[in-house]
Amino acid sequence: MGSGTASTSTPWSSDDVSIATVSNGVVTGVATGVATITYTNNKGCEVTKDVTVNGLPNVSAGADQTICEGSSATLTSSTMSSYNWSTGATTASITVSPTQTTTYTLTGVDGNGCENQDDVTVTVEDLPSVSVASGSSVLCEAETVTLSSTVTGGTWSSDDNSVATVSTTGIVTAKSVTTQSTAVITFTSTSNCTGSITVTVNPALAISGTLTATVGGTEPILLINGNTTASASSWSSSDLNVATIDATTSGKIVAVGAGTTTITYTDPATSCQATATFTVSAAPSITSTVTEVCEDGSLTLTATPAGGTWSASSGSIANPSSTTTTSTAAFTS
Repeated sequence: MGSGTASTSTPWSSDDVSIATVSNGVVTGVATGVATITYTNNKGCEVTKDVTVNGLPNVSAGADQTICEGSSATLTSSTMSSYNWSTGATTASITVSPTQTTTYTLTGVDGNGCENQDDVTVTVEDLPSVSVASGSSVLCEAETVTLSSTVTGGTWSSDDNSVATVSTTGIVTAKSVTTQSTAVITFTSTSNCTGSITVTVNPALAISGTLTATVGGTEPILLINGNTTASASSWSSSDLNVATIDATTSGKIVAVGAGTTTITYTDPATSCQATATFTVSAAPSITSTVTEVCEDGSLTLTATPAGGTWSASSGSIANPSSTTTTSTAAFTS
């Protein structure tokens, strides 16, 4: 740029050091504008050159983003003539899927060949994993299950409160349903990341039929929700001295002795249970001080327990055809 021997004083100068400075012929841009660079030799001769300083391009990699683990983020820039991301991509927009918090650098070059950089950070938040802490995810009406999340701090919700509700601490309560139903229970973290689990709720069971019997009398067959059942082994009695379950006919109750027992039915498919109290009365007994009576005579029979009906096998013995006639009296409680 200059020629001849340099002046003994500083040979290089800039008329506006706020725009450009010069040292030993090396010009450094400071701000956008035009500065005149002058070289003076030892004879006082000068030569000048206008230097234009272009501003750095406005490079923006976009705002920092927060994503959930397993998700992706789209980073977008614009107005550059060329792009160079730290991932190696050279497009204005890129999609990244970091597994941990990562900072990405974008280098942009404008039409003047000026280069600038900007950083963008993608923060990765943990994805909650929801599991059963206590109980089972298959429920019967009114049963509960306690859920847990690997992420603390957040809220629980159910997609169908008519099937199952969930408390703020993750306790799920099964509601009344008529058919087997499901509800999705979701935990949403403070970072808006979610994890979920599906719970299944089965309909309630109810025992119906005759819940009383007399020892030696009719053996009732109990029903579940008005229907007969397939497996005798699904039934049980809490007191086998009062009543047992017939081994071949499902739901048939065999009276053994006076008292009460709890009859339980366990659904073999869902493990849901129904219970009912079953009452057994003792077989009635007949007593008399005498067992023989003369013609036109009478005797008094006593039945225990009282409160039933009397009958005789041959009705009234009013006209015996022989010297001795026998009749059997019966009492039905």
